[in-house]
Amino acid sequence: MVKAFNAIAAGDIEKDGLPTGSPQRRALPIAGDELEAKQVVANFLDQIGYDVVDAGPLTEEWRFQKDAPAYCVPFNRGEMQAALAAA
Repeated sequence: MVKAFNAIAAGDIEKDGLPTGSPQRRALPIAGDELEAKQVVANFLDQIGYDVVDAGPLTEEWRFQKDAPAYCVPFNRGEMQAALAAA
């Protein structure tokens, strides 16, 4: 199991994706216990236009829940890493 798509509003998924290498490409956090499963999800997110920030094991998923700094804010990779660390 991998937690993903919790830090983006459903309506933003289609409109916010950008090509790989775009300087302001939005990053989405993921959390999970299985490395292989996280890689599958990360590859999918990359294909649809998002960078991925690994928040760690599933027990760290709270870092991008409602009311956390990373929740539904269109951060790039560096900003997302900082928001997850600030939670």
